[in-house]
Amino acid sequence: MADAKLLKTILVRVVKAALAGFLAYLTSYLIPKMLLSGVLGLLERSLPVAEIPSPLALLKYFAIITVFYTVAIELTRDTVLEHFFAVGRGLTMLFFFIYASGGGIISFSLPLSSLGLGGAGQLAFTLDISKVLMVLIGVDILDIGRSVINAVNFLSERAEREVV
Repeated sequence: MADAKLLKTILVRVVKAALAGFLAYLTSYLIPKMLLSGVLGLLERSLPVAEIPSPLALLKYFAIITVFYTVAIELTRDTVLEHFFAVGRGLTMLFFFIYASGGGIISFSLPLSSLGLGGAGQLAFTLDISKVLMVLIGVDILDIGRSVINAVNFLSERAEREVV
């Protein structure tokens, strides 16, 4: 009887995790890729960015991170591992944003010939997005702190239930 209940619990968790993973894939990769494929394709052809990966590659990496942690957190729901995966998600996203932004300074050049101007020159751009990166890092640190506090709260409630 206990085996059947455990099997049912595991099956429900796996189905919920699969559904959550599919929704995360849909919202973090498939829909953005469909919406931005024309714009991203144009950017990849006309803007050679050597310092950071292509936008489509970054979208793929973001989706992989999102789907993995969504499934892992859903599988470990109502356990302490849920909170550890939430902390891991925060740390991974922190490093991903630093990697994706090239450390806050993005430089690229646009050949004038791609704009229809017959010149042989290039138009160089440098974007300083370090302030935006700092905001993202701050939000990630708050998310990590919230996850740690939730883990401590979960463990203290569990210990309190065992004592009572």
